[in-house]
Amino acid sequence: MPLKTLFLALTVIAVASQLLLRRATLALGGAPAGWSGLPRFVAQAALSPWIYAPADRRRRLAWFAGATLLAGALAVRAYMTGT
Repeated sequence: MPLKTLFLALTVIAVASQLLLRRATLALGGAPAGWSGLPRFVAQAALSPWIYAPADRRRRLAWFAGATLLAGALAVRAYMTGT
């Protein structure tokens, strides 16, 4: 893959992830203004997968299995690059 294409793909992914993060932050009521609003914001962020999960039981199970697999893969990757 040419280097320009790689940089373009990385830029597109970075912009898309920032837009998704902004959308999720606004859905949770915006970023906390100070330290006093942080616990509520963290609790809402922790419960947000339940809000976005499908209503069907099988699809919800697949949703959380995929999210858990992704989180585990990212944790392993972070551990391997940190050591």
